[in-house]
Amino acid sequence: MAKPQEEPHNPEYLIEVEWLYQILFKAIETPDSLKSFLKDLLTDSELRMIQNRWRIARLLDEGKPIREVAAEAKVGTDTVERISKKISGGTGGLQKALEMVRGEVRKLEQKKGKKHEKEVGSEEEEQPSRRWVFGTGRQQK
Repeated sequence: MAKPQEEPHNPEYLIEVEWLYQILFKAIETPDSLKSFLKDLLTDSELRMIQNRWRIARLLDEGKPIREVAAEAKVGTDTVERISKKISGGTGGLQKALEMVRGEVRKLEQKKGKKHEKEVGSEEEEQPSRRWVFGTGRQQK
């Protein structure tokens, strides 16, 4: 199947796209529904591609240089530059997602720091919650 070169602007297509956005919005309310929907809609290759793009965005957000990110993600620098441009000049969705993750990371670090202060002599560390790893169908510890 050939890649679409541009988004069609006919009314039927736009209605279908709007339905897709509504389905995704409703699926977000239940993570299992969203995972099932994406697994059925996308190929394994497309899921891996999305997962890798997210990883690239996170590495860039950590302040890593483009060449280092490209080497770590095993992609060309042009791919990393495209994602970097989306972060800084896109519609704001990727930037907002990265901000959400930064907030969650800060919360975990603060929680870990508070626990460490309470248990200064203890070797026990707080276990992170189990989370689904996008595209793998399994949870990460």
